[in-house]
Amino acid sequence: MYVIDETSASQVADRFGFTEKSLYALAHDLRTGRLNIFPKLTAGPKDRRVTPYVRQKVCDLRKKGLSVDDIVERLKDENILLSPSTVERIAKDAGFGKLPRRRAVQRGLSKRLSSQKGGKISCINSL
Repeated sequence: MYVIDETSASQVADRFGFTEKSLYALAHDLRTGRLNIFPKLTAGPKDRRVTPYVRQKVCDLRKKGLSVDDIVERLKDENILLSPSTVERIAKDAGFGKLPRRRAVQRGLSKRLSSQKGGKISCINSL
């Protein structure tokens, strides 16, 4: 008789898709401590995945007064792809605070009412 439902080892093996010998080998490994059925899970990577070069680049751009979105765009031009949240985190870790809110004109955008019914506002890039 085997442990599960007081059935034989061959019935248990058939039930779970093992051969009888494989079942005995698994049970032996479990009893001797060679098989750990509850392995200790490790957390994800401990280190940041952003290289020191990219960190320095973000800090240099932030020192020039660029916003997070501007930094993302500049880095994208250099084929360095970072999300805005990653740039925010790097800037925060480096001791930079948030920039004061800029008006649309300062960001290079201007607003004008469209001539469509309802007066919707559209943004036009004025570079």
